[in-house]
Amino acid sequence: MMRRRWILPVLAAAVVFALPILSATAGCHAFSFTETTYTVNEQAESVTLTVERDNNVADSSVKFHTVDGTAKAPQDYSQDSGTLEYTGQDLQKQFQINIVDDASDEQNEVFTVDLDGGSGCGAVNFQYDTATVRILDNDEKPIAQPTPTPTPTPKPTPTKTSTPTPKPSTASASPSPTPSSPSPTATGSPIAAAGPGDGGLSGGALAGIVAATVALGGVAAFWVRRRFLI
Repeated sequence: MMRRRWILPVLAAAVVFALPILSATAGCHAFSFTETTYTVNEQAESVTLTVERDNNVADSSVKFHTVDGTAKAPQDYSQDSGTLEYTGQDLQKQFQINIVDDASDEQNEVFTVDLDGGSGCGAVNFQYDTATVRILDNDEKPIAQPTPTPTPTPKPTPTKTSTPTPKPSTASASPSPTPSSPSPTATGSPIAAAGPGDGGLSGGALAGIVAATVALGGVAAFWVRRRFLI
């Protein structure tokens, strides 16, 4: 009977002592994001993510890294990776990822963050090992400006050629010649009137002409006579 009285208290004490240990090792380091999707405005310039573990009090750690989606690093966010260390009573750890606030008008974009490489107490369980980060664009769409109609270039007006003003003639006009008085008509025979100095015939020339005329007349008379009378 005495032994049974001592066994029961010892067993009860052992169970009470062993329960925390059993519960700690039963769900050995289950890690997960507190949210599956984190939404952040581009102008916030960073997003904070939270990773929690179960109520295990043992030291443990888990790794994270970013993965490109429609959002690309480094133009949309800063690529990042690291290790979250849990000690003692730590149940949650947070980390930040920088967001790039650009001036481009674009669609909302996303990238993901993955958990891996959990350590401590053997097996590692993940409930939500991937979180999606959604970046909301804050830039206004540019207003389309109408295409200006090109102004036609005016054609230059041709310059009129000025008509030169005629210069007055400096040379004096020659006066019209005054008609001379008519020469008096010579009376009588021009041959007789013409003298030697006037271009007329001289007396010897005139005598020769008369002699030649007489001779020709005689020859003509002789020929007529011989032809028709004999």
